[in-house]
Amino acid sequence: MAQQWKLSGSIPESKLSGKISANVMSAMRGEAVPAYFTLAHFTALTADLGNQMSSPEREDARQRLREVHDRVYPPLRTQNVDLHQWTKSVVTEYSVGAVEHGGALVVQYLRDSAQARVVERLMGREEAAASGDLAVRRHPVIEMRLTPRAFVLELIIAPDARWDQQNLAGKLTISRHKQSLFSMLRQLDNTYALGFWRGIHRSDMHLTGHHLQHPQILDEWLSTFEPGQDWFRLGTWFAPDDPLLYTDELSEAVSQHVKTLYAIYQHILWTSDNNFHDFFQRR
Repeated sequence: MAQQWKLSGSIPESKLSGKISANVMSAMRGEAVPAYFTLAHFTALTADLGNQMSSPEREDARQRLREVHDRVYPPLRTQNVDLHQWTKSVVTEYSVGAVEHGGALVVQYLRDSAQARVVERLMGREEAAASGDLAVRRHPVIEMRLTPRAFVLELIIAPDARWDQQNLAGKLTISRHKQSLFSMLRQLDNTYALGFWRGIHRSDMHLTGHHLQHPQILDEWLSTFEPGQDWFRLGTWFAPDDPLLYTDELSEAVSQHVKTLYAIYQHILWTSDNNFHDFFQRR
């Protein structure tokens, strides 16, 4: 059984000097700085997808996102973080939360394919499970995503992942499990947003880390969640001028955020040992 992760709290403040802000200003002027992502990478994603597929900036952004993955993922796997990839290319242009394909560069982490087959059979997709025709959108996903507006780390459970959405709804009917989830959410800092929207960008309708400190607000918000209709979204957003994007500390921050999201992912994820479907049916 996978190790149960605990939340690590907010990311420690950077130990770097005031040179960070100088780096940000240099990047805004188009000067070379040591960075994972520059404003040019974000700008490349705002252009028409058809014309930018092979642009140098877009391909460089893709490569840099792959480099973050390469630095973060292998150590996570050695720490019993049971997240997997289904795409050979690692970086895709499909987000589970997207209205349509394109507009972002995405790395996705989710349950392994054997577990996915079990879940899709439970959803009545026997032929698809047998043939291996599995769909990422039918499972909870932790995404690392680069969009025109932000660098994002987010847990997404789409309506098509109804088996896990129903598991969450069932678990919320039991006070101690609901309070356990609330306790994890209260540990998140104010960079996090929780909501039920669709799309690659953050909706204005969301709860922040500040709201998550108030059980009544959180309880009322989650009581409106409708499995099979809403997108369950929880993540943290870095603006293009965020100082962290201009340092080598980004990979460490990504690792910590993934582990934080993974703890909540584990709480929600349906497994034979975390099965609350009967409670969902009794609602």
